[in-house]
Amino acid sequence: MRRPRLADALLLLALAAATTTAAAAAVAKAPAAPPPPPPNVTAEMAKGGCKAFADLIAASPDAASTYQSAVEGGMTVFCPSDDAVKAFLPRYKNLTADEKAELLLFHAVPVHYSLGSLKSNNGPMNTLATDGAAKNYNFTLQNQGDVVTIKTAACAPLE
Repeated sequence: MRRPRLADALLLLALAAATTTAAAAAVAKAPAAPPPPPPNVTAEMAKGGCKAFADLIAASPDAASTYQSAVEGGMTVFCPSDDAVKAFLPRYKNLTADEKAELLLFHAVPVHYSLGSLKSNNGPMNTLATDGAAKNYNFTLQNQGDVVTIKTAACAPLE
C-alpha cells in the first residue's frame, strides 16, 4: 500500500488553492449592478400631496429638467398646497414660459434640509431660480422656536 507523500499533499493543496483563487477571480470580475436611477421628482411630489404643483413642473420642460438634475445632489421643495396652486392658476396661465419656469424653480433650494435643519437656519437661501447676480431669486428663512417663516421681496411672509 502506498503512503501519501508530502509532495502529493502539497500538490493537492496547490490544486485546491488554484481552484479557489480562480473562482474568487471570476466572482470579483463580475460587473457591479448599476446604481438605481434617481427618483422621479414629480411622481414623489404627487405622492406627498403636491400633485397640482408637480403637474405644473411636469408641464414645464425647463423646470422639470432642473428639478430632476437637482434631486441627485439633494434639494428641498417648498411645495404650495393644491388649493393654493388652483387659486393661483388664472394668474399663472398669463405668465410666459420663462416666467413659469422661474416661479416653479423659486420653490426649491439645491440642498436637502430636514425640518430640524430648517428650524435652526436663518438667513437668505439661494433657490433653483437663482442664476448668479443676474437673477437673484432668493428668499429669507427665519425661525422662532417651531415656527419657520419664509420671507420674499415679492410678498408677505409665509409660514
